[in-house]
Amino acid sequence: MSCACAIRAASWARRERATEAARPMVCRFGMSDVLGPLTFGRPVGARFLDTPVSLGEERNFSEETARAIDAEVRAAVTAAYERARALLKERLPVLHRIAERLLERETLERAELEAIARGQGAPARDGAPARRGALDEGRAP
Repeated sequence: MSCACAIRAASWARRERATEAARPMVCRFGMSDVLGPLTFGRPVGARFLDTPVSLGEERNFSEETARAIDAEVRAAVTAAYERARALLKERLPVLHRIAERLLERETLERAELEAIARGQGAPARDGAPARRGALDEGRAP
């Protein structure tokens, strides 16, 4: 599998997990301002030797409500996506400094990560001074 295909597959899997997390928030836990504190759908299952077996969910709502649920799930996933993008964009310089240090050292201790996040150079480790990189010197990587 090519690298681009692997990245697309991983991206798809993350979107699927996000959607799977958002749907119960809307349908089970009533975390929707539009639909209110109601639950939608009813678990259907069988018990065999005291072991529950899930057989899916019974749909106990209209097509109009299904569309509203889909819209709320989409809104929740989209809001989380936009928040993640904004955080990554806001913290991109720190992420670049962390990546540079990882290229230099392969591993970082918690104190080193915290120092980089505060905008300080990574502290010396094992008595050896931290090597200054292009980002610390104001150059482009």
